[in-house]
Order: sequence, then structure tokens, then C-alpha cells
Amino acid sequence: MSKKTAIIFLVILIVLNIGVGYFIFYSARSKADELTASAKVAASNASTQNDTKFNLTGTLPKEDAVGEDPIGLTRYKGAIRTVYTKADDGAINIEYKVLAPVNVVLGYYKTQLAKNNWILNSSAADSIIFTKETQKATMTAVTAKGVTIYTLTVK
Repeated sequence: MSKKTAIIFLVILIVLNIGVGYFIFYSARSKADELTASAKVAASNASTQNDTKFNLTGTLPKEDAVGEDPIGLTRYKGAIRTVYTKADDGAINIEYKVLAPVNVVLGYYKTQLAKNNWILNSSAADSIIFTKETQKATMTAVTAKGVTIYTLTVK
């Protein structure tokens, strides 16, 4: 191989490496921008306003039921844990009560789960489903007698 051919070959390899590197960077950056936009939308739908602004008049329990909150997930401000069960397979089921509308509570959790790298799979007016690696988190919520009751199941 002549010196000129070797130089041309080297230049081609450098150009290809730069192109591939730029493509990988741009793809990753594009995905990050999409996730950022999604998180901003979820954050704009969430609210941590005072309970008095929601005009919910129900009564909450005075203290949490025995159990624990999922690691890495901050519960909605003012929510009281009323049920905690853990199955033999490791699945947990937690019920909370709070004086905030369903859409506000679900919006809050959409933001919290997205911040912790959970991926939104499904969203409805009264439920959300997220996945992360092999885990699945399902949340349903309903307002009854002036109190929002929401249930979180993590498998």
C-alpha cells in the first residue's frame, strides 16, 4: 500500500468516525429533548397547591397505616397512607387519601415517576401506568365524599 493510499484511507476512516459519532450524539440529544419536553408537560399539569384551594371537604385519617412508601418516590403533599400490603412475589399495593383532585394527584406522579426514569405507558383521566426495566407501576384514583383515594401498585 502506498503512502498516498494509506493517507486517503486514514482520512476516510476519520471522516466516517466523525459522522457516526455525530449521528449517535444527535440521536441521543434528540431523545433527551423529547423526554425533557414530556417532563415539562407533565410538570405543567402537576400542582402542589394548598388543599384549601381545591374545595374538597372530606376528612383524612390522622396518621399513616403501617408500611412504607416506594423507594425513590415522594408521596403527594398531605397524602395519608391508609393501606399497605406486600405480596409473596414482592408486589406492593398502597392506598392513600388526600384532599386534592384526581387530575392534580396523577399529574404530580407523572412528573415524579418521569424524574426517576420511569416510562409512561398509559394515561387516562383516572389512571396511569409506568414501567422501568422489569417493574410496572399502576396508579388509579377516584374522588368520593370529598376525598381523593389513590392506589399505587408496583410489581
